[in-house]
Amino acid sequence: MMTKTIAAVALLLAAANAVASPVAELPACLPDCRGADLSGADLRGVNLDRAALSDADLSGADLRGASLVDAVLSHTIPLGDDSWQIHSADLSGADLRSANLYGADLRYIALEGADLRGAYLANADLCDATLKGADLRGADLWGAKLSGVILEGADLRGALLGEADLSATTLEGVDLRGASLYGADLSGAYLSGAHLNGAYLDGADLIGAYLGGADLRGSFLGNADLDHAEGLDEADLRGVQGCDRTGLLPGCSGDE
Repeated sequence: MMTKTIAAVALLLAAANAVASPVAELPACLPDCRGADLSGADLRGVNLDRAALSDADLSGADLRGASLVDAVLSHTIPLGDDSWQIHSADLSGADLRSANLYGADLRYIALEGADLRGAYLANADLCDATLKGADLRGADLWGAKLSGVILEGADLRGALLGEADLSATTLEGVDLRGASLYGADLSGAYLSGAHLNGAYLDGADLIGAYLGGADLRGSFLGNADLDHAEGLDEADLRGVQGCDRTGLLPGCSGDE
């Protein structure tokens, strides 16, 4: 009898919790939500995989823990310059694997702990966004604006960051192993302890950057501009390939 009573109480508690913890509803427009007004929507934990969200208004939406695998969000809220806006949206912990975020205006957006593996973020504006602990392995960030972004604990292994703007950005301890930073703007960036093993930095702008304690083993720095770069003598430069423009790397000279 006691066992049955305990079981009954457990069932009642479970039912009460279910009522007290409402589950976010799926948008009625799915799977084609192009141009839909989802501003301020509670989309926590919602499955938006492969959803068409082009031109949708997601301002103020809460997408924490949401899954947007292969979702297309490009050009949401047109601004007349092929960019889109979802200011104040919360994407913390969201699953954005392989999501299409081309040209996205993600300034100040919270993407802490988000899964952005293989996401397409070319030409996106992520200035001052929070990407703390985000997984960006293999993400395409070609030409993206990342100045002032918070990347503490972020994983950018194998990411494509060619011609990206990382000027004056703190990249302390960030994992950039095998990343492509061709022609990237890293001027004034703080790279203390950054992991750049095998990274491709051909033509990168590192003017005034701090490299103390950075691991650059096996990286390629041909044509990189290291003028006024600091902490180079404290960086691990074993196996570095190519000669920088100013001839500061081991085995290079200003005439090479």
